[in-house]
Amino acid sequence: MVFVIVNLHLLRNLSLPLYLLFYAPVALHVSNQFVVAFVNRSQNVKVGPVFVWLTLAGLGLLTSLAVISPSGAFSGLSRFLFSVPILLALYLYTDGLSDLKKHVHTYVVFFVIAAMTVPLQFFIGPVPWFADASTRAGLDRYSSLLGSLTSIGISVGAYAVLTQAFSPSRRWILVLLIALPAAVSLNKSAIANVALAALLLIYLNRASLSKLVLGLLGSVLLAGIAYSTLSSVQMRIDAVLISFGINHAGIANYDQSVSESLWDRIFLLPIENFEVLSHLGSPFVYLIGGGFGMASTALVPLADSIAPMAHNQFAEIVTVFGILGAVLAFGMLLIVLIRLHRLYKATRSDVIGAVSVAFLLLLANSFFANGTFYQPSAASVLFLAIFVSGMSVGSFENPLARQPPIRL
Repeated sequence: MVFVIVNLHLLRNLSLPLYLLFYAPVALHVSNQFVVAFVNRSQNVKVGPVFVWLTLAGLGLLTSLAVISPSGAFSGLSRFLFSVPILLALYLYTDGLSDLKKHVHTYVVFFVIAAMTVPLQFFIGPVPWFADASTRAGLDRYSSLLGSLTSIGISVGAYAVLTQAFSPSRRWILVLLIALPAAVSLNKSAIANVALAALLLIYLNRASLSKLVLGLLGSVLLAGIAYSTLSSVQMRIDAVLISFGINHAGIANYDQSVSESLWDRIFLLPIENFEVLSHLGSPFVYLIGGGFGMASTALVPLADSIAPMAHNQFAEIVTVFGILGAVLAFGMLLIVLIRLHRLYKATRSDVIGAVSVAFLLLLANSFFANGTFYQPSAASVLFLAIFVSGMSVGSFENPLARQPPIRL
């Protein structure tokens, strides 16, 4: 429930007080329960990652109060911490592999429903309380229930990989239901992530060759039927493909090429963002960062934005939280990667493999997009990986063995 409420954040555009009526009690409840569990020294609660996140948040707040308005500083704080209740809930309400699979299933099913709101708008028009639509190649580019226009593209690959937690008969159907809405979203990163996720799923399922071939053939067949019979689907996919250098008659390409876009996001935009630190008047900003205003409108209102958006989460971490914050954040991510690798080697669990690969995809996207550590759909994957990395091998051997026996 916590995951769903956090990821329904766009409901605030309908009525902020009504949304807070649901979000605030849930966030306060899980926070209180987490503190109680910590005081009682519960083995399920891992304080380290939460401490790192709160330290980053506190550092960002203190710096922001010195650089931008108090309202902007607290706006940045609330946005940065908005999805943290998901991590707390994972610690509190997960007891072994069975619960973990249920959580992953909830993730995937919600994403499928949210992704379907993109093609839904082909028929009903733009949903007024979604993020504003735009155009690409003369076609309407709709956002989704997940959030901004880019939200679906950043996280679609990770959620497609998480379908590995389902049975093979359901897995490829879910992949298709995730991939098609993303493909017609006119989002270049969505196409790239779907393709990459497909390759990774092939690798993860290489042991079951016959089921893999059937699943792929079925998915390709259904996708081909949709492309060949639905002109709206065909036009949208063609419009995105031209950005990858695949030309199509009748569609003008006004986009940057993929190579230019990658160059900008890895080098040029982060450099422009970083250069603003030199204008803040203190050498200490390199150590502690320039605060939430360095993330531009991703974390603060436009009036409190002090730098162009980096479009690179790793660069943003450095400029928002400084070298100290970056060492904390990147050190934690490295520990998560190492622990996931060791856990997968020890268990060979499909769920661990899926979470590990989804985490790697999220990190890869963080070089080309910001918000991957706090935008709800992306942060949900991050927090899932952080949580799983702290689980013990025994959780995957026999989760029922740790439960007390039934007394007759």
